[in-house]
Amino acid sequence: GLPSAAHECTHAILRVLQSWFAEERLSDSLLVILTRGSVAVAGEDLFGGLSGTPVWGMARSAQAEYPGRLVLADIDGARASVDALAAALESGESQLAIRDGQLFLPRLARTAPEGPVASRAPSSGAISQNGGSPAGRDLPGEVLDGDRLALITGGTGGLGAIVARHLVAVHGARHLLLTSRRGRDAPGARELERELAGLGAHVRIEACDVSDYEQLRVLLDSIEDDHPLGAVVHVAGTGDNGLLEALTPESVSEVFAPKLDAAWHLHELTEHLDLQAFVLYSSIAGLFGGPGQGNYAAANAFLDGLAAFRRARGLNATSIVWGLWSEAGMGRGLSNVDVRRVLGSSSMRTIPTREGLELFDLALASGEGIVFPARLDGGALRAEARAGTLPGLLRGLVRVPARATTERPDGFKQRLSSVPEDERAGIVLELVRTEVASVLGHASPAAVEPAIAFRELGFDSLAAVELRNRLNDVCGLSLHATVVFDYPTAGELAGHLLELLTSGGLAGESGVDARIDELELMLSTVAGDGGERERLAARLRTCLSALYGDGGNEDIDIASDEELFELIDKGLGAR
Repeated sequence: GLPSAAHECTHAILRVLQSWFAEERLSDSLLVILTRGSVAVAGEDLFGGLSGTPVWGMARSAQAEYPGRLVLADIDGARASVDALAAALESGESQLAIRDGQLFLPRLARTAPEGPVASRAPSSGAISQNGGSPAGRDLPGEVLDGDRLALITGGTGGLGAIVARHLVAVHGARHLLLTSRRGRDAPGARELERELAGLGAHVRIEACDVSDYEQLRVLLDSIEDDHPLGAVVHVAGTGDNGLLEALTPESVSEVFAPKLDAAWHLHELTEHLDLQAFVLYSSIAGLFGGPGQGNYAAANAFLDGLAAFRRARGLNATSIVWGLWSEAGMGRGLSNVDVRRVLGSSSMRTIPTREGLELFDLALASGEGIVFPARLDGGALRAEARAGTLPGLLRGLVRVPARATTERPDGFKQRLSSVPEDERAGIVLELVRTEVASVLGHASPAAVEPAIAFRELGFDSLAAVELRNRLNDVCGLSLHATVVFDYPTAGELAGHLLELLTSGGLAGESGVDARIDELELMLSTVAGDGGERERLAARLRTCLSALYGDGGNEDIDIASDEELFELIDKGLGAR
């Protein structure tokens, strides 16, 4: 029943997310999704919250599509955790967990293999164009002994075939069971069978829908006692990308079936066995989220949760969170712009097949339940940290400088207010062209003609979301998801932005608003206590009472000094 519960829970949260983000009056409101025991902290059990783990994957993708509008929080059953929730939400973190009143944040940490590392030369002919580990390279010990069978779901597809070759050539596997929907009729299946047999392996390729519990049970029951099951590598999966607003319960369940449902069935049907390896091929989408990948991210987040769930019960499990392979899987044939958009950070690189296989070995040897094998560019990491754009998960890998207290999100609007009115249209148009060029990977905004439609420039829905988010960030706006299609050229979009930015009267910025800005900056330098704060607070109460009129405002009159300064920070400083 757990897969059904996971489907229903994710369908429900999809409806909430779609209705929330479709409501324009909520564009300045923060949505908090609260789960209980759906993420594991420090190797703990999931408290029965495993059906909620896909929610985290879907919500992470929603965060990528709608930055700053959604927070994910997970608590335990402690009263102290409930009491600590409000303060935790003020931390500015987009994802957090609270255990017994203590705040935990998700961060990646470097890891290294544990235990002895064996050197094993591959069998003759093992190194092919599809990759393999070079002779003499230090590798972890064998995943399984030669007499036990390895099951690979999705074993005839690109990544499944690669790992099958690797297990035979490097880890000494001699008995393989490969599954796919079409079995030996799948493209390349018979050729793969002959290749593996030539390396000395006994191979069965079977047609099996691993999302069907009964089909999978029959398949596992057919394994001979002479070569019992020793390892499971779950590679099977499918994608059906779409932005959050386009997802349906059907498109979610279609992606869940071969990933989530099959993984749970494999767990249930093998949990009584002493497996040497239970490997789940997860995705960076589940860990980081990604625009247009809500359903896929949700399914893969479940795999990570299942690994934690099994290990808390003393069972073997490793969820390998893969990024893009440059020569196989989703990464094959993608442009540099597409790769950056999928990976979500300019610091991440695609993984060549040979390096991916070495990382596979290191992941199994790490002793960790969830491993993210990645090629990271240290310079790009530091640049993102300085710019304040580094994903939260990566902040444990590089020192993140504190932002200047004077940094403001409405700097572009202030800049616009400082120039003559007849120059503003050109400045906004240049901004739009610059951001469009960045989204499309052009070296210069000169490549973006103001009158050419975005679709003709190469825009798709993911590019539209990225442009919308960039403009929101620069201008301090909350543009609708369809703004790029409502104003389909750079010129039209710039005109719309100019109207939004000036609708409140930018000239007024030089008056009261500008003086409030100056006041806000001065207040940030006031000492934390003492008579000076009390004196200033009294004067501010008088000013606010005059603003409200009619003898003042009762809430302001009874507010403490700390509450008043907090009101100023959140209210007068908001744009």
